[in-house]
Amino acid sequence: MNIIKIATSLMGIFAGLSVFAGVNYNQVTNTITIEGYSEKAPLKLKKLYQLDQINDWKKITCDKATDTYTIDAHLKIGNNDGTDACLKIGTKKNPTETLIVKGNVIVSPYFIHGINKRKDWQLAPKGTNLLIIGAQENKLIKASLKIACEKQGQYSLYVGLTPEAVKKGKTWTHGGGLKIYNSTLTSEGKKMGKAFINGQVFVLENAVISKIAGSLTYYLNPKYTSEFKIKDTVFDNLENAISGYKVKISGCTIKNCTTAAGDRGGADFTFENCTFKNNVCNWYLRYTSKGVTCIDCNIGKTRGTSQYRISKRKSKTLTPSFTSKRHITIKVEDAQGNPVSGAAVVAVANNQAVDPVKKNTDKEGKVILLLTEVIKTATSAPVKPKVEEFTYKITITTGNENAFLTKIKPNESWKEFKITLK
Repeated sequence: MNIIKIATSLMGIFAGLSVFAGVNYNQVTNTITIEGYSEKAPLKLKKLYQLDQINDWKKITCDKATDTYTIDAHLKIGNNDGTDACLKIGTKKNPTETLIVKGNVIVSPYFIHGINKRKDWQLAPKGTNLLIIGAQENKLIKASLKIACEKQGQYSLYVGLTPEAVKKGKTWTHGGGLKIYNSTLTSEGKKMGKAFINGQVFVLENAVISKIAGSLTYYLNPKYTSEFKIKDTVFDNLENAISGYKVKISGCTIKNCTTAAGDRGGADFTFENCTFKNNVCNWYLRYTSKGVTCIDCNIGKTRGTSQYRISKRKSKTLTPSFTSKRHITIKVEDAQGNPVSGAAVVAVANNQAVDPVKKNTDKEGKVILLLTEVIKTATSAPVKPKVEEFTYKITITTGNENAFLTKIKPNESWKEFKITLK
């Protein structure tokens, strides 16, 4: 038989398997498909390996000394039919599990426009297909998924997409998800695998994403996700680390990449407390009227030059820009060194490109201001944007008394400026 299937009934043929859960192997397509497991009761690598041994598929090997499993086949998690499937890599008992896949890893959506027979996706059964690497509740679990390729881009990770959908241009999909906690997604060896990520769930928390070709989040629009987070993650040696639409990222390091942030249309990226270093270019902006905003970021030198290109969409001219903002602290004291609470603090820039910032001091006499440091706006020369750097006059008012700080440059995050009222 081309398709071999193991399934459990209510009594359970194998201990630990979910009710009606199953794993299929298709010899024609060389694909292992996981069905019927949930996020609360996911399939684990040890059980998947046992099923391979029981059925004599000879597609999965295990190096117990290193807790490494290798699959010599495509691995598919779920189908686009409304059923559930979930695979988890890394457990409390086996915190450093590694899965190497010599093939595509596919986390299926539950609906693909143009492929599913039903036309209205909202009426389709909504299954949850999910790949989990690591555990949010346990930082000691540091698992890995590695895509093994003999040539560049030979195999890929698909989330909320399938190879068939991408090949046919049917990339409007629903469902599928990836969660990586304290763990790694990378390529095995020197040749890079690719990633095509869409999906309804996308979480990277304290993760490492390295050696992945293509645009990691090209198809992903957080607007249509039910859960989205990119936090405290390292992106290392990628072709295009961040792309897509409106994306907010915090605490991340993006290094050694061809492009840290690339615009696929409508880019509106916000990076907070992020570090950029040794990238060929930090951003490539073209099809957007917005662009990149960095808040309290460490922006290192690039090996090439970031690009800002003006484009047109119908009759509208799109002029992208980069903005850097930083928090500073103002501390107000009286002549005796006591904090002055309730003082009005107004920061006015040296031109009208940014609005004044107004706040009052707290009981410690302090106020935190978020000020624009610089804006770079696209011109007719893609590598020569218009650069506007800002200085501020800060007025402190309490009662009938005014005090001033002048020529303040917000070029150092969280720097404190103190002023003493007479």
